Amino acid sequence: MPVIAVINQKGGCGKTVTAVSLAASLAANRKKILVVDMDPQGHATLSFGINQQQGPTVFDVLDFNEDKNFQDTITILSPHLHLTPANISLSALEQKLAGKHGREIRLSDKLRRVKRKYDYIIIDCPPNLGLLTINSLIAAQRLIVPVDTSIFSLHGIEKLQATISMLRKKIGLNPDVYGLATIFDQRTNFSKAFLVKLRAIWGKKLFKTVIPSSIKFREASEAGAPIIDYAPRSKGAQTYLGLAEEILRQDKHRVIKKIVHPKKTTRRANGQRPITFTFPNQNGVKEVQIAAEFNGWNPACGKLKKNKDCWLATFPLKPGKHQYKYLVDGEWRLDPENAHKVKTNMGVFNSVILVK
Repeated sequence: MPVIAVINQKGGCGKTVTAVSLAASLAANRKKILVVDMDPQGHATLSFGINQQQGPTVFDVLDFNEDKNFQDTITILSPHLHLTPANISLSALEQKLAGKHGREIRLSDKLRRVKRKYDYIIIDCPPNLGLLTINSLIAAQRLIVPVDTSIFSLHGIEKLQATISMLRKKIGLNPDVYGLATIFDQRTNFSKAFLVKLRAIWGKKLFKTVIPSSIKFREASEAGAPIIDYAPRSKGAQTYLGLAEEILRQDKHRVIKKIVHPKKTTRRANGQRPITFTFPNQNGVKEVQIAAEFNGWNPACGKLKKNKDCWLATFPLKPGKHQYKYLVDGEWRLDPENAHKVKTNMGVFNSVILVK
């Protein structure tokens, strides 16, 4: 079970987008993922649509006084994707841990208790080389360094390499470090030349996947959804699915070659749109139904048909938010492909889809 830290002290290089999009892409391949937001700005948390102003966060895990476990802080985004959120309180942790024995290995110690529950743990690091980042470096077996096409990213890499070298000498730290070219604009000669330079520097340690520059990433972050959910057919979504495939193949894991997403459809004259709902094929499943606001919460009116890739059914929906839930062989389940959910007055969760 690798712990992967996504790290670059330079801001604006696609670090959080990479952490969130990679986690969602690995989860789409049926891998169980925990995202740990180690940035006091909480951008990864917000990118999943979570505004964690109250309740336990990663601060409560790392603080010696609170001493909570990761299980106490996890937000379940989908069956395969979990999040330990962060907020601005994390900025006070370095001061609270001052003088404490073991403060640099606090994250590593805490993660040992949950490692076996996940296929991958992905850490979104803050854009600096302080105590939070040191904790992340020590906890990780693998580092992914997003590098945008600018000279400042190279300076950030030099400082990171110096820090890793120092930790290697002091404590024997030896993570596997990979570069990832991000915010790549294929229209400019500068970007193309910079990519050639990156390949010369990193060699085989630079992922083949190149992340393009796209406004869809910003739109997805503002919508509180990973790019593969917000714009599944966009180039950005497909490249992160490609990155997940690279990593899975490196680790000799099975790759789901075709991940089914709702098809693009046209709006009907009455303002409704046909929306296709899908549920993944799972061994032994005999019947899948959907109960929702749009069918009177009657699963008998929402039977899904099975094909070789998934179970699916199409319904005409009006613009707006629609709550729904799957009934799988008599068991209620949230949509594993949709991280968006809402808590009802009964205290249970329903999946929710926004139709524009």
